[in-house]
Amino acid sequence: MRLGILVCWLLWILCYNCSYAKTVSLGPVQLFRRKHGFKWEASIDRKAGIASSMEVSSRCLRDKKEFPVKQIFHSYPTWLCRFPVSLGLLRSVRTDSGICIQDRIFGRDLLIFGPAKSRLVSIALHEGTVQNTYSMELPIMGGLFAIPAPRAALLFTLSTIHGKDSRNSEIVTRISGYRPALIGQPPVSGVRSALYFSTQSLVHAGVMWRFHGYCWSKRRAYSQIDSK
Repeated sequence: MRLGILVCWLLWILCYNCSYAKTVSLGPVQLFRRKHGFKWEASIDRKAGIASSMEVSSRCLRDKKEFPVKQIFHSYPTWLCRFPVSLGLLRSVRTDSGICIQDRIFGRDLLIFGPAKSRLVSIALHEGTVQNTYSMELPIMGGLFAIPAPRAALLFTLSTIHGKDSRNSEIVTRISGYRPALIGQPPVSGVRSALYFSTQSLVHAGVMWRFHGYCWSKRRAYSQIDSK
């Protein structure tokens, strides 16, 4: 049923893009019906040739253990190259300027990430409640899958509201300012938009769904180890 709805959306995108719409969007799509399920949405600015996406998942945590968020977020490039994720087709190579994601067959740079930038912000909402937000920016410098753009980046954010009895945590991942090589130079046609949404964008959503699950599983494992 969900696959049929997604196919209908893609067909609508192909037809709608043939008009003069400046921006086309897909989603938000919720992959699971439960309250804290994974949500994904994507869009393309046809005029600028810039693709964006956002993925959101959340949990209500009953314990007061800390989330090893910095360790988890910074591990994304190496996690991406693990066998269960990319089936051994990718490898990460550290350089003086960042990390390159390469294919193992030809050794081509598929994505080049610059040095990660992170920050932590704490805000007192009301008595006894504090919101901590940890964010990391991973610049996309280039590669076979990307046309170089000055503000292209993967953004990772963990927001946690600390209450008296529980904590609500939300993970948000985004693609911002990214120019996919697959859609080429702007203006982007309807055919190229539909091709991107039905291939690379869907693969990215699947990867991020797994990464969000990895983050929450690491949080559970960390909590269990710390409680022993």
